[in-house]
Amino acid sequence: MKLLNKISIFVLCIPMVAFSTQTLVYNKVTGSKHVTTTWTVDEKDDEYIIQGISKNQVVDIKALVPYKLIRFENQSKKNSDHYNIRLVNRKLIAEGERKGERYSSTNGIGGTPWVQDFEFGLKPFIKSNRKSFTFYIVNPTNLKTYKMIARKKQVEKITVDGVDKKTLYVKLTLTGMKKLFWKAQLWFDADTGDLIMYKANEGPHTPTTIITLASVDGKPEGWLKSMFKSDDDDDQENDSNHDSDEHCSDEQINTRDPKKST
Repeated sequence: MKLLNKISIFVLCIPMVAFSTQTLVYNKVTGSKHVTTTWTVDEKDDEYIIQGISKNQVVDIKALVPYKLIRFENQSKKNSDHYNIRLVNRKLIAEGERKGERYSSTNGIGGTPWVQDFEFGLKPFIKSNRKSFTFYIVNPTNLKTYKMIARKKQVEKITVDGVDKKTLYVKLTLTGMKKLFWKAQLWFDADTGDLIMYKANEGPHTPTTIITLASVDGKPEGWLKSMFKSDDDDDQENDSNHDSDEHCSDEQINTRDPKKST
């Protein structure tokens, strides 16, 4: 009996660990090229461990809840090409190899957030009351950092593969004069914050890339769910730095097919 009591006390003292897993599948089309990436998102206590696998590469991400990125690794499945980025003491430390040549960089970002992926990195912003969000991103081809700003525009009803979805339309640009040379259009599920569609090119005279969400946990995109938390209390800049047309409401709904728009 005493042994059973000791076992019971031992079991009760084991800490309970919060753990959940989500699987999302995204399709990427650039010109005639088609790539499917399966993302597995594991949430354990206060961090996310995320892995994305496609026919070309493996991406490993570690972030703190709600989504503070601290490590991003990309490894080619075809050769030794790779790049790894870590956030250490407000600095982005990056190293990689491309076509046999090694390269590296170290860049301070102060208190500005770092976002390297649009599938998950903007989700806390989307689910918050913020109107705009500034962050740094690292260009994998040269490991230089660039500052970007995401602005919420309006709620739109879009058609994706024949299915109408209520989405929040977000415009993404570089800052300063660089904003004239590149932009991205993103549509997020208005209820869950999941990225539904991304549309952009990689620069002048390059084909348009379209990324769409195919399924969540094996179910078609219409069965979306979310385990990411909102970030209403985040103290990042730019809440008040936006134009009047960037306010959005449920009543302001446009309808279009983003694959046919520019």
